[in-house]
Order: sequence, then structure tokens, then C-alpha cells
Amino acid sequence: MNSHTPLLLLLLIIAPAVGAQGFNLELYKPTTIAALAEEARKTKEQVGHAPTAEDTVVMPVERYRIRLSYAGAVRTLSAENKGFIQFVAKSFPHIPSEQWVAYTHEIHVNEGATQLWLPIQGRVLETLIPALPSGAEFEVYVFWLGENRGQQVCVINTAKTFAK
Repeated sequence: MNSHTPLLLLLLIIAPAVGAQGFNLELYKPTTIAALAEEARKTKEQVGHAPTAEDTVVMPVERYRIRLSYAGAVRTLSAENKGFIQFVAKSFPHIPSEQWVAYTHEIHVNEGATQLWLPIQGRVLETLIPALPSGAEFEVYVFWLGENRGQQVCVINTAKTFAK
């Protein structure tokens, strides 16, 4: 079993939600990382699965906007997140591969005490980071792909900073 063979796979292919509707910020529903984690937990329970730290859960690809704070660090996309994105991409062959490979880096973010690294498109990173000091709050517009080993995987499509 490879590292991305899901112990639990919940995948609903909803093509219109991912490519056909274009980039409309009104389609992004407000949420929090904590709410996504709770949704993943409930989904596992509904199918009678006792969650473990090794679970991979692929959720319906949904659009969300989440308010976070920037922890001040950027890194190249981790092998763990890259592998998970590739795993999810195989389930959506109608989405051009260029969209999936656009996620080249990750930014370190906080939501309260929760810290995580979120994959971000290179073009978004280039414009966002110069305008975002460490500790600044901002809103990300993401596709939530699911949970991989207890970490929520949301890929950032764009972001909005707030004036001070």
C-alpha cells in the first residue's frame, strides 16, 4: 500500500464546482480550518470508520474562503502535499494538469493555535508575499481537497490582504 492509498476514500466528482464555472469569488463559502477538520471527522464516523493518524480522506472539491494569519514562512511544495495533490488530480482527469502543477510552494499560516502549510499557486505567491508581513491577517480562497494524515489540505487559488 503506498502512502496515498486511502484507508477511507470519499470522493464525489462534481465537475462544475471545479472548472466550468470560472473564477468567481462569490462561489467561495466562508469557513474555518477547524470546521473543515470537524467535517472530515464526522464523515469518517458516518461510514463507521475509527479515524487514525494515517487516514487519507478525499472530500468533494469545494470552494471556501478562510481568514488566516501569515506565519512568515514560504517553502517549496512538500513531498507529502505534492503527492496528495497528484493523488486527487487523478480523480479529476477533466481538469487540465496545468492547474494542478501550478501549486509550487506552501505558505505557513495560523488559525488560532492551529498551524499548517497550505499549497499556493506560484503566480499568487509572487503577488501576495511582498504585500503580507509576518503576522498579518488575510483571506485565502481555496479548494479543499480533503485531509491527509490529520492535516487539512486546501490549495490557495487567490488571496486578499486587509488594509491596516
